[in-house]
Amino acid sequence: MSSILKVDEIQNTGGTSAVSIDSNGVVNLSNTVMYDTYRLTSDFTSNGTMTAWEKPDDPLCVTVGDSMSVSSGIFTFPRTGVYRVAFYAMIDSAAADSLTAVELQGTVNNSSYDLIVYVREGGSADVDYGTLYGEAVINISDVSNRKVKLVASSVGTGSIINGHTDESQTYISFQYLAPAQ
Repeated sequence: MSSILKVDEIQNTGGTSAVSIDSNGVVNLSNTVMYDTYRLTSDFTSNGTMTAWEKPDDPLCVTVGDSMSVSSGIFTFPRTGVYRVAFYAMIDSAAADSLTAVELQGTVNNSSYDLIVYVREGGSADVDYGTLYGEAVINISDVSNRKVKLVASSVGTGSIINGHTDESQTYISFQYLAPAQ
């Protein structure tokens, strides 16, 4: 004997929606999807934490699920979990600059930061235009103390990490993958 269960939403015991099913049969597991992006709004020409971040405002760009928060260049996660953090940077390295680097740094105590990913672009006889890409999968078991930031290092005179308020020339993205480990 078979039976059919017809529901639009399944809630947990606290009354919040855990699963919803639309009229086309599409299942939404609300707390399993999260993707957020920030872009650097202006050129960065010195060593240090990159602080000028904004969400892209192109009408096709969206945040899916929860949103990250950023203050003074430090990104805070909306909830615990395992996240994929990826970044892309456009670099103009001056001829005299042997390299320009971008570092993804993280903290587990909201104080001291450690290097997670280090990528670099080197200068040549003329200005060298390049792109950098870095990615890490990180465990955020405590949203108060575990955070990340992007740091520019070895930026010589005349070198630029490109930023723009209308284009995502340098950006960072966050994707929720699984519960915290």
